[in-house]
Amino acid sequence: MIAYCNFIPDAVWIRELENGIRRITLRRNFTEEIIIKQGENEKQFRFEETDAYIPERDNIQEFITNNFGNLFDLGLIQVEEKEINEIKIRKANEIVNNGVLIDDLQDIGKQITNLMLGV
Repeated sequence: MIAYCNFIPDAVWIRELENGIRRITLRRNFTEEIIIKQGENEKQFRFEETDAYIPERDNIQEFITNNFGNLFDLGLIQVEEKEINEIKIRKANEIVNNGVLIDDLQDIGKQITNLMLGV
């Protein structure tokens, strides 16, 4: 995700969630931009940012530093998986709340049949 700030934030921000799981915010590729706001030039920093969730460990700061790129990629994957799960939950709630479960199951059955028949 692209984020903006009027100062350069730390590249790593570590927080504890629960049960020994840490939420880490990772930031990279900082660039300085000048924007015009209300007729004034304002300095702003643009950067990539993601959150990753990892288990607590000894020397966690060193671990993050040594594995920054892999953890950044992990964060992107975790964000995508979270979004997919939220879509699935919304769809399941719609199905249940709208009472169209049978119609949806019939549509799914038709799609499976079409896939199997190569239609």
